[in-house]
Amino acid sequence: MTAEMREGAPGSALVAQNLSQMILAQALRLSLADVPKEDVGWLSALTDPNPGTVLRAMQNDPGRARMLEALGRIAGMSRTCIAQQFRSRVGETPMGFLARWRRMSAAALLAEGQHAALAGFNRVTGSLPGQVARIHWHESARRASEPMQGRGSAQRAERRTKSRKARMAALLWRLLG
Repeated sequence: MTAEMREGAPGSALVAQNLSQMILAQALRLSLADVPKEDVGWLSALTDPNPGTVLRAMQNDPGRARMLEALGRIAGMSRTCIAQQFRSRVGETPMGFLARWRRMSAAALLAEGQHAALAGFNRVTGSLPGQVARIHWHESARRASEPMQGRGSAQRAERRTKSRKARMAALLWRLLG
């Protein structure tokens, strides 16, 4: 892997990345092979064929609607047997594990989406959202401190507010589009 990175040939970064993933997978396989059967937890349960099959199914497709009966069919067991085996090997019920896995997956997706939204905002505006907010806040505070004189000042203030909202809406559409 070091030689691959040192040579700098086309695709070397991809080769090194894949090699590191293979090394990690092999290390995990070796460590799982040494896990005692009486250990409790989802990682050790992956070595047990029945709960392991159900775990992989839930982790591969966390958004799919699951019923205990369907999970039992995946493992080739009754729902009572899979529920008991799953709880004894994983340490929680299948539905409890699935709910926790979904929350973790959703949190990871939100973090990814938040990063992408920030990057998009920065790409479109050339600034971070906090910087833009501070600039607009200072400008709004300056305008608010100015005395409003003459006829129609309320209408002008309303037009400025609508204009600001329209600009923010257009900016959001560009970010999301």
